[in-house]
Amino acid sequence: MEELKHFADAAENNDLDLLSDYIEKIARENLDYVKSGEVEFINIAGN
Repeated sequence: MEELKHFADAAENNDLDLLSDYIEKIARENLDYVKSGEVEFINIAGN
């Protein structure tokens, strides 16, 4: 919850760099996005 407040404050202050970092974090962790040029490795062993 504290993290969300931190980013809400950043939005209020138009801190676009911090907001960009937050959006990237959410996309990577929750949506499994990768950047162009990155290689994604998938563990097929299930461990």
